[in-house]
Amino acid sequence: WFEFDLDGPNDLPPAFFFGPSKIQTDLSAEYGVKEVGVNARRITRTLDLESGLADGLMRTADFLDHLDGLGVKTEVFQTGLMFSRPDTPIRLCFKPLNEAESRVLLARLGLEHMAGRCEAIFAAAESCETRTAICVDVTPEGVSDRVGLELHTLPRTPDSTTQKVRALVSRLQTMGALDAERSRAFLESEGWDELSGKGGCNRRINHVKCVVRPKGPVETKGYLAFSRVKRPRN
Repeated sequence: WFEFDLDGPNDLPPAFFFGPSKIQTDLSAEYGVKEVGVNARRITRTLDLESGLADGLMRTADFLDHLDGLGVKTEVFQTGLMFSRPDTPIRLCFKPLNEAESRVLLARLGLEHMAGRCEAIFAAAESCETRTAICVDVTPEGVSDRVGLELHTLPRTPDSTTQKVRALVSRLQTMGALDAERSRAFLESEGWDELSGKGGCNRRINHVKCVVRPKGPVETKGYLAFSRVKRPRN
């Protein structure tokens, strides 16, 4: 999918997100940084990009091969070519992991120094039976120390998922990582809208994301999933 900036300069190209294809899955047991590099090169060659931008993306793809050689083997479930960012990074979102696995991944990405900054969020996620999907930006110069932590509850039943999300939001609120009023509105946003006699739209909380940097406050976002269904889902 494409992500468009709705403020700032109006001549910025959209960011382009993609995931592993069925063809790629058939060719490889896992879809990791090496496979992302293959697809990034393919997309870069296909698009009509300015030469400097294309060269930067190609060199970033080369760095992904370097990460693979360093032992970064965690599966990637989402990739973004961030054209609207000044350095046009490739964003990697790795599959959700537990706390110990997350620490290992940070170390292999060269982000050991960020483990302490992420520690409280890892602990909050673990206590609420929530796994953490680490998202990082990669350029030819390396991996950015802007670390996104997508917090995904383990799917069981809708009721248990809701309880875990509420517990997680409460923990993050106690840490000062989110605003109480807005988090309450977010938790109350789940529901059902009837669009016609043939069905409607179900609203469910998908995940919470914390963005951690070497300095400064944690930035927290909430994500809703919308699905067209014939009847409300509990």
